[in-house]
Amino acid sequence: MCGLCSYWLLFCTDVNVTAQDAELVAAMTDIATLTGEPSVLSAAGLTNEMDRLLTLENTSAVSPADTRRRVVLVAGLDGDRASGDVALEAVRWFKTVADAKIRSEWSVSVLPLANPGTRQAFSFPPEDGFYNDPVVPEIRYLWRWVTYQAPDVVIELRSGTEIDVVTGAKAHRSLMDALSDPDNGNGLGIVQTIVVTVPDGAISQVLPSVLSGVVERSPLREQLQRRLVREPLAIARLLAERYPGTPGMAYIPSVAWVHTLRLATLVRDPALMEKVLREVDPWLSGDQQLVGERISFAGLAGTMVFSELQNFYQVDVTRARSLADQGVSLAAQEEAPGQPVYGSGWSDDIFLGTVASALAGDTGWLGGVGSIGRPVRGTAPAVEWSLAPCS
Repeated sequence: MCGLCSYWLLFCTDVNVTAQDAELVAAMTDIATLTGEPSVLSAAGLTNEMDRLLTLENTSAVSPADTRRRVVLVAGLDGDRASGDVALEAVRWFKTVADAKIRSEWSVSVLPLANPGTRQAFSFPPEDGFYNDPVVPEIRYLWRWVTYQAPDVVIELRSGTEIDVVTGAKAHRSLMDALSDPDNGNGLGIVQTIVVTVPDGAISQVLPSVLSGVVERSPLREQLQRRLVREPLAIARLLAERYPGTPGMAYIPSVAWVHTLRLATLVRDPALMEKVLREVDPWLSGDQQLVGERISFAGLAGTMVFSELQNFYQVDVTRARSLADQGVSLAAQEEAPGQPVYGSGWSDDIFLGTVASALAGDTGWLGGVGSIGRPVRGTAPAVEWSLAPCS
């Protein structure tokens, strides 16, 4: 999702801004405006109840050149608002009171209220459903957000009556336990985790000594750093060998095939071309029909791969051209001007309905593509609105 769309989703939509949340936003905004980092008020995601998982972030998490160690502060995993106050107190201390040495050696990001509303206990690591879990999306957001801050240490802050610092074993399947578990399945490595409990106003007594005990970069950060400096062609090879995850005659698999073929030409790797040929053979051979009972622009967009395949002598070019032409012909069918037979009525139609034609070089009917933005088959005029935010 683009940064502008993320901002719109998290700060402009009709989210549930409770009095408590408004107070939290005000406190975090005040801290963000203080000199230094962290300075970016953002959010790790939205709960099912449309509560924001608010964050304060530094601007260096994806900078390989940044040599400072990175600490991520997380609080409120049990929904305790007082723990969130401890986390904000820690960031305020870091930006205003901590000595220059600490500020020069560390960068900080914080998520002060990880479980607003305390709907249910969290269990980590998440096993699946990272982008569409209908029950507990929050744990997916938290896991991803903490990871992408590239931390050297993650500290869970809690409010209590006495100072307590736990560096050893943590509660089973807690966030701190999972992040430090070599078998957590994230493929990135572990990060040191610490649980700190302090009374109100005591965080400055604890954080300096806790941070002084962290002297090395975490395996998790080192792995992310290695990924950040990879050459573009190395990344392209990795993606080409992995995708599409599920071959099928549709837009997303076809994007993978088209660009794998282009990569094969660029790096002169016949194995990549052979991979694509194996995966599209059911259609080239005629064993599988190009379209099923339900025809859609998303499926027809997949036929763009056959236009690309015509550039390779290893392919029956006549057969590939025939399949590409079928896709173009079906996509061009209209019930009336601006009303495609197989469109969905959404802004995606303008792209999905024309990409196969564009790649085939058949642009004769594209002049009227703007009319696709009109409401289709009685749909609401929201179609034209949907063209605006992220087109």
